[in-house]
Amino acid sequence: MSDRSRRVVQWLGLAVLVAGVAVGCGSKGGTTLRLMTPTRLAPKSDVYKEAERSAKLRVYATAQYRAQNLHWRERFNDDVDMVNQYLIPAFGLRLEVVEYRNWDGVEDRPEVSDMVALLEALDPGDDVDWVVGLTSALSSATTSFHRIGAARPLGRHWVMRGFEDLDVEARLAKVEEQDRKWLREARRQHRQVSVFMHEWAHSLGVNHVTLKDTVMAAGYSRKISGYSSQVESLVRAMLRVRMVPPDERSMLIEARAWRAHMRANPWEGWQQREVVQTMDWVDEMEAEAASAAGADEPGGGSSGALEGIPKEVAPAFERVNALAREGRHSDARAELEPLIAAYPAHVAFRLAGCQIRLAEEGPSEAARADCGRVAELDPEQTAAELMLARALVEADQRADAGAVLAGVLARIPSMTRDAAGAWTQLVSVYRGLNAVTWLEDAILVAPEGVDTEALDAWTHEVRRRHGLPPDSARKHRIPPEEEGAYLATVRSLLQKVYTGDYAAAGREGRAALARYPRAPGVLGALCDLELRRKRYAAARAHCQRAVDGYPDATWARYLLGILDLRARKNAAGIRHLEHTIEVDPGLRQAYHALYKAYGRMHDSAAQERLDQAYRAYFGVGIPR
Repeated sequence: MSDRSRRVVQWLGLAVLVAGVAVGCGSKGGTTLRLMTPTRLAPKSDVYKEAERSAKLRVYATAQYRAQNLHWRERFNDDVDMVNQYLIPAFGLRLEVVEYRNWDGVEDRPEVSDMVALLEALDPGDDVDWVVGLTSALSSATTSFHRIGAARPLGRHWVMRGFEDLDVEARLAKVEEQDRKWLREARRQHRQVSVFMHEWAHSLGVNHVTLKDTVMAAGYSRKISGYSSQVESLVRAMLRVRMVPPDERSMLIEARAWRAHMRANPWEGWQQREVVQTMDWVDEMEAEAASAAGADEPGGGSSGALEGIPKEVAPAFERVNALAREGRHSDARAELEPLIAAYPAHVAFRLAGCQIRLAEEGPSEAARADCGRVAELDPEQTAAELMLARALVEADQRADAGAVLAGVLARIPSMTRDAAGAWTQLVSVYRGLNAVTWLEDAILVAPEGVDTEALDAWTHEVRRRHGLPPDSARKHRIPPEEEGAYLATVRSLLQKVYTGDYAAAGREGRAALARYPRAPGVLGALCDLELRRKRYAAARAHCQRAVDGYPDATWARYLLGILDLRARKNAAGIRHLEHTIEVDPGLRQAYHALYKAYGRMHDSAAQERLDQAYRAYFGVGIPR
């Protein structure tokens, strides 16, 4: 047994001892000791006797985390040992830290989810199974897992905050001196291991549960003893598709496995809002894969007209496919031309010609003609036009791509074979382009039975959160085909602000305003920049210009609320934050700020109403 394992077993044994006999032992603070000692973590099912596989972790720690935790590597190793005491019997899996790295050049963010994006950009994790980030502890106590950890669902990255145990010393004074040291460590380790297991499970697609005192509850408790049996079952199912060689990794395969398990094993204990949202997300991934399927093989697609290759020419068509897969596009086209001459109306051959021409020449005039011929032969076949549109986008001919996609959208209402499938594939292309206006146009003509609620919510949020008014083409030189580039610019600006690269953010912001005059999203990002620089007058000017041009620019309005509260203009700040939540109910930061503002005004009734609204939307109360 390693020294680390001995330390873990030591405190686990003490925890069991305290839980069993402290109340009746008559020693100083026996009841306090029992109440402060965390519950032992133990799996619901003891399936494995030893580890049958291992997973590699790479761990990054920010400068602030390292400053707060001088022996952080040793402590994290201890925590991993404790996690393994759960994972090995439950899942036959052992985690191993293969490398520690300093996470320098990054500013610890208030929202830990922002740190996940930064970690993904820093290290894709292609040579390990998971990448873990450690960031500084909060300065206030919380039980919300959302505030102390975050993970990418079905991803390979998660971030954890350091441990805070505020006001514990006053309670420890009631405990025997010889028990204080191990009790401090027991509390730290139970909390950190619970966060570790919570975010690790999120990375496997596990949603929150309604059961209290379990790892996947929305809030931490010292009474947490492990996962529920339903969660353990889902984790085992996900590990079967997750633990594969790097070249076989597929988020889509994992998403399908998650969906299959959830449908086969319904349970009322899941947070149902999250399950529905994840199901929608998996369906979107599936739609995107279906949209791209036509590009996998020449002649591939969704239409029944692609079936029935004449037997006498099937070997020749297979040679065309083989040549195309090898990148020998000229040879493939030469082999295909006799087939098209013999069967000029066969859609599969025409679609193959479209794909090969695009691969060889890009969206040339000849390629456009070849792809257009497919729709002329079969108006319900959309694969060729979707491939052409993607090629036009890659060639930075977005207006032409929009025209092609608009032609597809115009035909959908008259389709009789699979209008819903064609609409879903088209929407997946629009979504990939971040083309908000085109998506809104598509929602208006969605076939009967297609659920557009999630897509409608996404367009609504993106417009407001990133400052993209409906009249952006006229006011800000952002036509629909330019919306994706504009949104990417706003996100890039905010990323630089969040990472502390203020000089680059300033330069990029000025260039963005020249390209997109008075664009609310750019102004909101610049407001954020100046606020962090403590240039409050400049920040207010940028935010005010943003909301003057677009009253529903929620990031700028949220920041105006923060500025007003800072200036003790409580009523004005509250109005800004209330309006922000009204039009963008998914902006968590606005709830947190408004809750504190109500507290400043001693309005407990308003705090309670806000907490109820937050709970209805997110499934948990506002973190205190």
